Amino acid sequence: MKFKLIALIFLIVAVAGCAQQAAVAPVRTNEVSTEGFKFEPSNILVNVGDTVTWSQKHDVVQTIVSLGLFESEVLKNGDQFSWTFTEKGTYDYYCSIHPCMRGSVIVE
Repeated sequence: MKFKLIALIFLIVAVAGCAQQAAVAPVRTNEVSTEGFKFEPSNILVNVGDTVTWSQKHDVVQTIVSLGLFESEVLKNGDQFSWTFTEKGTYDYYCSIHPCMRGSVIVE
């Protein structure tokens, strides 16, 4: 019973960190930070050949994953992960530890 209560509390805390994010217009930048349980900005616009850098600015570990394209190591506070985009398209990404953390990179 105690284990079920602990698991339920963990689930509630994880879901609470997953507040719905409103769709926002992409921002032209090559830098994204993790602030709380979200990517800031969540949607960015870059050019082909640009490198995007994600900076971990949160005490809770996180990852940056775009299925079939890249997957960062577990990032601790102060760590960074970078990826160079070589083709046009929209690339969605998320945190594999907190799957509600989502963003996209639009490459022109």
